[in-house]
Amino acid sequence: MVASGSTDGLINVYELRDAKLHLMFESENVKLDKSSCTGPGNLICRQIRSLILKNPNIYYGDEGMNIKALNWKKGEVLLGSDSPDLKHVKVAFCFIEPTCA
Repeated sequence: MVASGSTDGLINVYELRDAKLHLMFESENVKLDKSSCTGPGNLICRQIRSLILKNPNIYYGDEGMNIKALNWKKGEVLLGSDSPDLKHVKVAFCFIEPTCA
């Protein structure tokens, strides 16, 4: 499985089959889990800055204050500060800059 984030706020999940990437999920119509958010339930699309895939969740950071957890199999997003599942979780994203030989 491979997850990707874009500057327009979309997250895609792909599966590698027959040496090709096959789209399994696109976050275009994802809603926030209303039990973890006081808003209307619409996911605000912000530039995805970092993400990590830990099936079935994709933890990601965008230009907002909260870390989000997208359960791509259910199509639900939980906010880090509002969700009991993420209340005590601290996620660190590491970027390794490739070196040229």
